[in-house]
Amino acid sequence: MTLLYVALRDENLAIQRVNERVQKGGHGVPVATIKKRYQQSKHNLPLVAFKSDKVMIYDNSEKFTSVYAREKGQVFKNDLRHFPWINQNITYPEKVQKQLQNFADQNPEVKPKNDPENKNDRPSY
Repeated sequence: MTLLYVALRDENLAIQRVNERVQKGGHGVPVATIKKRYQQSKHNLPLVAFKSDKVMIYDNSEKFTSVYAREKGQVFKNDLRHFPWINQNITYPEKVQKQLQNFADQNPEVKPKNDPENKNDRPSY
């Protein structure tokens, strides 16, 4: 499963975008619904990301920006620290990261899946 997630810095920006769409003839959404969906989306992000094989997160608060990319457990991009409004709980817990690092240290013969020395082993994006 692939997750493509587009974030906004706050619910007020989401409300503003809907109002702009309405002024151009598009459909409206009640403010209470926008606020509810914004919070639900933010809360559900880690739950869905955990179940996804591929996760790509973007921010569209100002300029459309790629923020985070992970495929099959390997993180290729992580700029979440610059976007504190995106739920930070999508990354692996620190304890798991330490366990993985210990495993890698104790098993140097195990190569990373994305081996830079192997030109045929590149991410697909």
